Amino acid sequence: MLSRDEKKRIIQNMIDFLASREYDPLEFSKYTYTISLDEKIHRSDDTQLNDLIYTLSGMDAGEEFTFSKNEALEMLRSYLISID
Repeated sequence: MLSRDEKKRIIQNMIDFLASREYDPLEFSKYTYTISLDEKIHRSDDTQLNDLIYTLSGMDAGEEFTFSKNEALEMLRSYLISID
């Protein structure tokens, strides 16, 4: 199980990743997928976190699943607000 602080750290790292480079949806999708594996997010009982990670890592499935940088940041920030 992930603690609230661990979840906040994960999401903040994802926000920092987006803010620190030019946005490439495919690169961010791969990064998100790697985070999900490294942090074992699939073991979390937080369905909102699981859905968020699944959605963002699925952007490589095609253009219809791609979000802009602002949309991705908004999703991440909304999650942070929801766990505070």
